[in-house]
Amino acid sequence: MTTGLMGIALWTGFSERFRRLRTYFGHDRAVHITADRITAYAKARIAEGAAAATVKNELAGLKRGFSLAIRAGRLHRPPAFPS
Repeated sequence: MTTGLMGIALWTGFSERFRRLRTYFGHDRAVHITADRITAYAKARIAEGAAAATVKNELAGLKRGFSLAIRAGRLHRPPAFPS
């Protein structure tokens, strides 16, 4: 794990993104998170006043989670992500 002030900043940013994703998607199974729901999440976050770059970073974290699930054999394929 990263140490020092930079590590704290990175962890804080990650945990905030995760909290927002968890609030929106709840405890839904990965197979129920569709491209339409991801797009709706992005639109909702923009409507809340989030910057486009912030939403992009949040979705990157979600996409990474899907990649890790696939690598671990827990998911066969990820949903399509908006570009």
